[in-house]
Amino acid sequence: MAVFNIVATTDTNIAELEKAIEKCYDETDRLRVNDLYWLVSDNKSSVDVAKKIGIVSSDRVVPPAIVTKVDTYYGRAPSNIWEWMKVKIEGGANE
Repeated sequence: MAVFNIVATTDTNIAELEKAIEKCYDETDRLRVNDLYWLVSDNKSSVDVAKKIGIVSSDRVVPPAIVTKVDTYYGRAPSNIWEWMKVKIEGGANE
């Protein structure tokens, strides 16, 4: 599976983005990093993830956000984030 960053570009109507992500991705395939940033796991493209969530929908209910695929990762973050990403990128069940 691939991991994607979903970053809201505004905090307006952020609850709608959260609901859309929760509707499309079960708890094991999504991780909220902060108020405007999620990680999701999917086997599709960035375009497909954006469409699935409704970011590019014409109804404009879901606020603007950017979806990028994670090819590599490095930095400093809580261990639960690194563990989640490792499981999703390397495969296997998130336990």
